[in-house]
Amino acid sequence: MTAADGPRVWVGCYACYNNGELAGRWFDIDGGDREAIDQWITAHRARRDDPVYGPHEEFDAFDHEGLPRFIGESLHAALRAAELLEELEKDTGAPAAACVGILEDLGDLEDAGDVIGAGELIYCGEYDHPVWHELAGEHVDAGYYGPVPAELVGFIDYDAIGRDIEHSGRYTLIERPGGAHVWERCY
Repeated sequence: MTAADGPRVWVGCYACYNNGELAGRWFDIDGGDREAIDQWITAHRARRDDPVYGPHEEFDAFDHEGLPRFIGESLHAALRAAELLEELEKDTGAPAAACVGILEDLGDLEDAGDVIGAGELIYCGEYDHPVWHELAGEHVDAGYYGPVPAELVGFIDYDAIGRDIEHSGRYTLIERPGGAHVWERCY
């Protein structure tokens, strides 16, 4: 899956699964659109209700892509996560992989919804390793510590500033090959 594909979920029927048949299909769930899923479930129920196996009433997400791992098999949670991802990408401009990573880090959809809704997350960008050193340089250049005379720039200990930033608890790294996506949490 590429980031352009967006989140997807494989919706399946538990009654079929319990009777040795795998019945379901993949759905793109950008924006939590449930209409196509509801149509498939309605059509599947109409074909499958029979006296031998009983009604086909339970459907869930048997698999998913582009969503946090903690979603599990909950179709409701998958749709909610897709809504949060869309909101987060729109509000912060962060790439999809960074958004999935921060949702995994937050670990709970209800808490994540509160944090995202309150605007408490700022996407700082992608940084190469050493991330903290690079972020410290950006803070100094932006004037976070006041104006620094040009003749003193060579004496700045970026590693020490980076350690302070790391231990502040305000930043979360979402690792990627060669670096990380950095999020700042504003309380």
